Amino acid sequence: FSLQNKILKWTGIPTSIGVSTTKTLAKVATKIAKKKQNQKIHILLDPDEIKNTLSTFDIEDIWGIGNSYSKFLKSHNINTALDLANADDIFIKKHLGIPGLRIAHELRGIQCIDIEIDQKPKKSIMRSLSFPVETQNFDEISSYISRFAETCAKTLRKQNSTATIVSVFISTNPFKENYFSNFISLPLPYPTNSTFDIVNLSLHLLKSIYKPEHLYKRAGVIVSGILPLNSIQQHLFIKSDPRKQILSHLIDEINSRFGPASLHIALSKPPTKNQPLIFEITI
Repeated sequence: FSLQNKILKWTGIPTSIGVSTTKTLAKVATKIAKKKQNQKIHILLDPDEIKNTLSTFDIEDIWGIGNSYSKFLKSHNINTALDLANADDIFIKKHLGIPGLRIAHELRGIQCIDIEIDQKPKKSIMRSLSFPVETQNFDEISSYISRFAETCAKTLRKQNSTATIVSVFISTNPFKENYFSNFISLPLPYPTNSTFDIVNLSLHLLKSIYKPEHLYKRAGVIVSGILPLNSIQQHLFIKSDPRKQILSHLIDEINSRFGPASLHIALSKPPTKNQPLIFEITI
């Protein structure tokens, strides 16, 4: 409880805490904690309590089970977390793969998913979104691309690394006629994690592949060729502007204190409750 108070005091963010024997069961406990009126902490350790909780816990609320999987499982009369825990391993592996099998085992109390404390640096980072409504508005797509580039740069700074290549892609709805997609990559003039450098190149790439006659459903930015910050080899003729680095870190500090996207590039489209950004990270 003291930890919750500290987080609330320092960041202004209310938190929920779930405790159990595996990561997946802890996620279940956290989901229950969120629904509590006062102290949002739930401890799920007793075997009988775990069984009773899972028997009423909807399959679509399980961490790692998406909407399509939940519909498939319900069509096979697997409606609750307990149903999944009791399902046949061969069936689960066939239809949900190894990740689904790990989730089922974790629901049984068998630890299969490690908790990462020291995360390894990413080899490439992608930020993308399927738009809620298809659009051909270049300014709107640009705002998303700018936001993706911002978050890629922030992730680079967080892991003390830089990128050497930026890629941008856009595509229409693959389930409709005249499907169109385009992808382009270019190297940065020097290794960098500057928001401004990565945003500028991303927008330049978008301009080169955008076709106004299409309605776009998806777009994204990828940064790759990632190098440790302490192993940068400077370009012989082009040098990075240290002021960009200082300003980028200052933005991180302000957003860390006052909340994500409190300060961002004017063009960028910040996430909202109705249109959250869907992040994907490629390792």
